[in-house]
Amino acid sequence: MVNDASASARVDALAGAVLGQPGQPDDRPDPRFGGLRYVLNKVPGALAFLGGCPPHLDPDSAPPNHSNRVQFDESAMSDGVAVYAAMALDALR
Repeated sequence: MVNDASASARVDALAGAVLGQPGQPDDRPDPRFGGLRYVLNKVPGALAFLGGCPPHLDPDSAPPNHSNRVQFDESAMSDGVAVYAAMALDALR
């Protein structure tokens, strides 16, 4: 899966505007979400992750999202809702 460079830059800019800080792009060497790549082959877009790993865990070794051992820093959810709403409003302009 490959993000569209323009869409990725727009998501980063919107996240920075909403959160008051630049986003933290994380180019993963091992792409995931194979099903989403079919959508991105037809429509330019970008996958954006919401960092919700608790501060006491290392994101590289923490249990993954679909694990029964996953832990979330729920304070990240309000930031995520704000950024995703900004992305939707931006797309509707």
